[in-house]
Amino acid sequence: MKKLLKLTLLGLSLATAACAFAVTATSAPVTSKIGVVNYMAVFQQVPQGKGTLDKLKAQLAPQMQKLQQQQKTLATAIQTLERNAPTMTASDRQTQEAALTQQQQAFQQQVMTIKAAEMKKEESAANTFESDLNNAVAQVAKTGHYDLVLNDQAAPYYNSNYDVTSNVISVMQKMSS
Repeated sequence: MKKLLKLTLLGLSLATAACAFAVTATSAPVTSKIGVVNYMAVFQQVPQGKGTLDKLKAQLAPQMQKLQQQQKTLATAIQTLERNAPTMTASDRQTQEAALTQQQQAFQQQVMTIKAAEMKKEESAANTFESDLNNAVAQVAKTGHYDLVLNDQAAPYYNSNYDVTSNVISVMQKMSS
């Protein structure tokens, strides 16, 4: 009886293995081509990225220097008022304080206006970069027949063979020409 049970189990095992082999042999293996892009490296190496921000900062440098000079002038005027306040009449002190308050408010308004313009330009540059990056990734994926391209931040580890960052950089550099 034990022999019969062993033979039956052995037969079932062989039949199951044969079926599994037949299914495996007849089904095509599923393979996907995957790429990974380091967005920060792309940003730092293409004109649409860091280069654009550097240009924006260079354009704003004269305005920022002017604001710094105005800030120094205001600070000097405040120190002068504080130093001379004890010897001034109440009317003169109030007049100068009101003038300084008005100058400070105008200065703060200029700072806010310049920062708003800077943020708007940076946002526009970021949108252009993002659009170009998405187009470049799509082009690399299409020409390289990739099924999936991930941001390197989405993959805690990946083999460097999957890295397509240099391809994306090349495409984006061509776009900016």
